Formats: sequence, C-alpha cells, structure tokens
Amino acid sequence: MMGMDNYRTPTEILDVSEEIKKSRFLTFLAPITGKEQMREWLLTLRQQHSSARHHCWACVAGAPWDGQQYGFSDDGEPSGTAGKPLLNLLLGSGLGEVGVIVVRYYGGIKLGTGGLVRAYSSGVTELLKRVPTRLVVSSAAFLLECGYDDLAVSQRLIAQFSCENVQCEYGTVIQITGNCPLAHCREMDTALTNRSHGRVIMQWR
Repeated sequence: MMGMDNYRTPTEILDVSEEIKKSRFLTFLAPITGKEQMREWLLTLRQQHSSARHHCWACVAGAPWDGQQYGFSDDGEPSGTAGKPLLNLLLGSGLGEVGVIVVRYYGGIKLGTGGLVRAYSSGVTELLKRVPTRLVVSSAAFLLECGYDDLAVSQRLIAQFSCENVQCEYGTVIQITGNCPLAHCREMDTALTNRSHGRVIMQWR
C-alpha cells in the first residue's frame, strides 16, 4: 500500500487532439518539476502555437499535497471554465510533478460555460487514463555525525532504512549526509540514538 508521503508522477509527455464544434483543442500532459519549468514549457508551446486563441494550463508542480506548487490559468476564457477544472482533474488523479496545457484554435462557434468546461477537461481526462507513471518516495535530508566506533552501526541503519544519496566525510568525526524516506525518519532517529547510546547526533534539514 502506498504511504501518504509517496506519490506517482508521469514519466513522459503525452498529447491528444480533438475537434469540438469547429474549435481544435490540443491537450499536452508532461512531468513538471517546479513552477519555473511550467512557465518555460508554456512559453515554448505559445511559440509553437502562436496563432492559437488560448493556451490554458494547470499544474501540480511538486508533491500533490503542496498547495504552493499549484497553478492554473484560463488565458482569456471565461473565469472557471478552463484552468480550475484542469487543476481539479490533476488533484483528483493524485499525481504530483505534473502539468497540462490545452491549446485552443477557435473555430467561430461559442461553446457556452458548460461546453467549455467539458471541452477543456476531455483531453486531460483521456491522457490521465493512459499516462505511464513512476513512484516518488518523499524523503528528508539528514546530517549525521558519529565517531569511528559508531560508523559500522550507523552505516547498517542507513542501509536498513533505505537511505539514498549517502556521502561520508572523514575528519575528527565522521559526517554522513543523505536522504531518508519520510516513512522511516522517526524510526531511524530512535534506532540510532538507542544503538549508539546517544553518541550519534542526527540533524534533519
């Protein structure tokens, strides 16, 4: 069962094209890390589709529970008919680090509020059904200081709790940095304290 600290993210860019009442809707879905990357991708698509009437978008550019990474735009469509419905679809999917852009070439027929919501949602709904994903395990960075006598037990626990990006600096004391899965942080902290009788100092960043 996936823990609440883990989420899935797309592994590739997908797109789909639909014609709805003479307007053409091009929907793109991509892995996005951070709002700046979303802005750059949007700029690229605006340049590629410069004659399109609207470039509506939404993103969950980080973990799905991090509201600061949410963003959306109706780009000139009536408020609430494009960006917010797109964001709601992304939030409903549970995916993180994901963005969608819907490019509309206007065909001369007005769709109405409900029609616009359906039109902008259609492609994203389709792509979310078939997008390949990978699991992201959320982690916390740590700095661990230990003496040489405690190195072996520290390294065993680091391996036991599936820590990654582990690096050691050897000096008067040994400094070990890395990332511990959030689900194991408290357990690892307790185990290190107990096994080293309080000698190992663990700092979370």
